[in-house]
Amino acid sequence: MISFFASVCVCLVLGYLAASFLWPSTLSRLTLWAFAWPVGAGLCSLIFFFFRRPMFTVEFALLLALGAVWFFRGRPGPLRVGSMLKLPLVTLLVAGIVGFVVAGLIFLVHQDPHGDWDGFAIWNSHARYLYRDGPAWQTHIRNTFHPDYPLLVPSMNARVWRYAGEETPDTGGWLGILYTLSALAVLTATLTELRGLRRALIIGSALIGTPFFLEYGVLQAADVPLSLYLLSGIALLCLYSERGGGESGLFVLAGFMAGCAGWTKNEGSLFVLALAACILAPVVVRPSQTLRRFGLFAAGLLLPLAAMVLYKLTVSAPNEYLTNRHYNEVVEKLASADRQFTIVANFSKTLWSFGDWAINPVIPLLVFVGLCVVGGTAVRTSGWLTGASALVLVLAGYFAIYVVAPYDLQYLLDSSNQRLFLHLWPSFLLLAGALAVQYEHAP
Repeated sequence: MISFFASVCVCLVLGYLAASFLWPSTLSRLTLWAFAWPVGAGLCSLIFFFFRRPMFTVEFALLLALGAVWFFRGRPGPLRVGSMLKLPLVTLLVAGIVGFVVAGLIFLVHQDPHGDWDGFAIWNSHARYLYRDGPAWQTHIRNTFHPDYPLLVPSMNARVWRYAGEETPDTGGWLGILYTLSALAVLTATLTELRGLRRALIIGSALIGTPFFLEYGVLQAADVPLSLYLLSGIALLCLYSERGGGESGLFVLAGFMAGCAGWTKNEGSLFVLALAACILAPVVVRPSQTLRRFGLFAAGLLLPLAAMVLYKLTVSAPNEYLTNRHYNEVVEKLASADRQFTIVANFSKTLWSFGDWAINPVIPLLVFVGLCVVGGTAVRTSGWLTGASALVLVLAGYFAIYVVAPYDLQYLLDSSNQRLFLHLWPSFLLLAGALAVQYEHAP
């Protein structure tokens, strides 16, 4: 446990220090800490992938270098500790609920330390090749299920084993708890900055009250980590457009978060393309400003994108959706109205059930947003519009993939559609919460 916590602390501090150099002075350092885990996990997974054996040397050298620069450069942003004394009483209730949820998640990890089918057949299997194998791991990993899947989740599991040993298989589940809590932290911290703590707690409660999200967080799959990176990328754009103060470092961080989404799962590559397209969309109206922002976004995207390309080229694993496809088959599926109707019907059904709720929170959430939205300006900010447009494009991309998929459509929808909606759920909550008018200042 000590070794596990050491690995987590190194990851958190690396993420905090790296993000602090891009963090605007107008935003609180408490919010910066909310992004420390996704940034640190992305960095540590890339260090493991590129360096493997000298991983410890690179991590601690980077930690010392960033720490030294941070110490002499000064601390970014206000801490706002005084406002912690004015927290509403509902905060204690939410904190108690979070503690209760964490205890339940720890119990689930103890009961099922190897995760679900995807957890041990894909992600943990890949992690063991990364941990146990030598220089030939790229060759041997081709014999696993879905060898074309990216490596952020497996590399983080293997990294923790380098610290704590592989004899603790439930470390993957503990990391899953961190991904889950990190999504909650990013959601509530961002909304606290934008709309105040009370509304942030209300929206955050909708996420922590989604059983399927909590359960899947500890099953050692990549869906909750992917939802975390989608949420983080959009949250950073919203923070930039409303509270960034003209400082452009958040665009670099958003690019890195989007790149980490692609490095987490193949579906993340669709988000990278969608977000890049939405950032480039205003180029006709504001060419110089748009290209400058896209350049910053691309700078942050560069490192995880390089890892993705290098891995795909090195392993050369076929993609089941692209290989051995015939033109006539694809055209026939594209022209099938019945196939498209089946997908739309399944999307509509899954929208109301994917969270495994006892009481669906979507309608009360929409009523709450509707009561708060009168006079709101969030929908006119570039960050909100970019994030919402990206989610629409991702959902359209999921629809298109189902249309041309080479498998039985009903089986594919039943086995995967819930998880696809799960990818978008935290980001949807963020955008819904951001619609509220800011009657109160964030603490």
